[in-house]
Parts: sequence; C-alpha cells; structure tokens
Amino acid sequence: MNESRFEISPQDSYILVAITGYLNEELGEKLEKELLARIVSGKQRVVIDMSHCDLINSPGVALLFDLCIRITEDFLGWVSFCHLTPLMADVFAMAGVLPMAEQFPDVVSAAEQARNWTPPD
Repeated sequence: MNESRFEISPQDSYILVAITGYLNEELGEKLEKELLARIVSGKQRVVIDMSHCDLINSPGVALLFDLCIRITEDFLGWVSFCHLTPLMADVFAMAGVLPMAEQFPDVVSAAEQARNWTPPD
C-alpha cells in the first residue's frame, strides 16, 4: 500500500485534491482542515482525485460526507470526485456523498465542469 497522504493544488478556478493510500480518520481530519482553509480564502470548487486512494474506512467516508456538506452548504460551493472504483461509488452513494458531489471518470472532465460551474444565486 502507498504512503497515505494528500496533495492540494490550487488551479485556475478550482482546487484539485489528490488522495494517495489509505484515507482514514486522521488523514481525513488533516485534509478537511487544510482544504477548508483554502476554501475560506476564495476557491469554492473542488475536484477530488481518488485514482491513487487504495482504501477508505468508515470514518474517512464520514469525513468526506461532512466535507461535502461544508463546501456545498456553508460555502455554496461545488465538489466532484473522479477515478472512483465501483465499490467507492457504491459506498459514497449509500453514505449520501454522491448526491452532494458529482462523479466524473477523470480529472480532465471534472476540471472542465468545475471551470463552467456557477454558484447559486
């Protein structure tokens, strides 16, 4: 299994988050803190790349759920996930993550949608 970590890369109109390894409660809490700090500073669109995420535990899914709520409701933002495995997609749908966030097959298509998204009035 890869080293567990995340990388946050601000792009032109959105924030790209790449998760690597095992997304557990500890890593999720660090991600939430760092990402919300960046959203407060202005970018409300988030693309989360799961292509190198090997495993997510229940607290990790719960943190993603909370993060989606904060971004979409508190900051009136937009969240998407890309490169989800079928199992991740099923778990995210059952946990209520995907109704709040959109799913894309790759970063390119998610980034295009992020660039075209407009905040609600």
